[in-house]
Parts: sequence; structure tokens; C-alpha cells
Amino acid sequence: MGRMGEPEGPIGRLLAALDLTPCDGCDLCGLRCTDEPPMTEHEFELIRWTVKQMPRFDGTDVPLRWDGWAPGEGRHIATWGKPCRFRDTGAGRCTVYAVRPLVCRLMGHVWWLPCPADVVRVMPPRELVSDALDAYCADGRRTYAAWLALAQPEAAATALSQSRSKGGLE
Repeated sequence: MGRMGEPEGPIGRLLAALDLTPCDGCDLCGLRCTDEPPMTEHEFELIRWTVKQMPRFDGTDVPLRWDGWAPGEGRHIATWGKPCRFRDTGAGRCTVYAVRPLVCRLMGHVWWLPCPADVVRVMPPRELVSDALDAYCADGRRTYAAWLALAQPEAAATALSQSRSKGGLE
């Protein structure tokens, strides 16, 4: 791993090639943040550590919905499905942006996940993307909830049960 846990090798080269300057202040990609993205175990550990640093962390390792969203409240979120557990829909941002999974980092920067604002004009070379994805896919990927269940089966089951009983995360 490179500085601050950033990947090296093909993934690191791809991330270094992404020009994020057109994204500064924009959050339109965030409207596509639904359900739970797949992530590697390393990404899970970075996100889990980040979640534990959040001011609203409740000790369950399950991020809270910062905007109070819950089914049946009559609020409609402009996404393609249930908002990602890491999405703060009230503030319009990702709560784990600095350590978000690769698939989230690629949003708007690869040809199959185009920029919704149409401001990203330079895509990384396809070979660079292909090499990075080959390396990324060599690692096992699961959702945050699935990794958490492997890491703490009892705590994950309790948190999920509590969340469901409150009408929150599924």
C-alpha cells in the first residue's frame, strides 16, 4: 500500500491518472449511490476505521443514516434504489469519500459509468483501466455488511436486527 492506504501497482496507477478537478464541488455522481458497493477486504477495513471515527458512531460498526431517512417517512430520494449506507443524502455527500471503494472512485471517469454532469472530458486509457480491474478482481469482494458479518458475526446480526426493527438499514 502507498501513502494513506492508497493501492500501488495497476490500481494505484489508475487512481493517479484520474483527474478529479472537474468534480470539485459537484455531487451528481452521488445520485447514483445505491445499495452497497462491493469492496475488497482492505477497502472494508479502511471504511470500517473511518466509520468508527464518525461523530455519530453508535458502537455497532454499522454506519447510521445521517439524514434520518427511513422507509415510510414520505421522503423520496432521487436515486435508482435504496441510498447507499454511506451516503449523507441530507448534505449531499459521501461520508467515506476519502476511502470509498474503487467502483465509487471510477464513477464518472470510465466509459461505462459516465459523468452525469458531462464535465469529465478525459478518461484514463482503457488498458490502464483493464489492468487495474484485473488486479482488483483478483481480490475477493463483498459488501460492507458481508465483510462485517465475517469479522463480527454476533455484532453484525445484532446491529442488523436492531436496524430492521427501527425501519432503517436492511
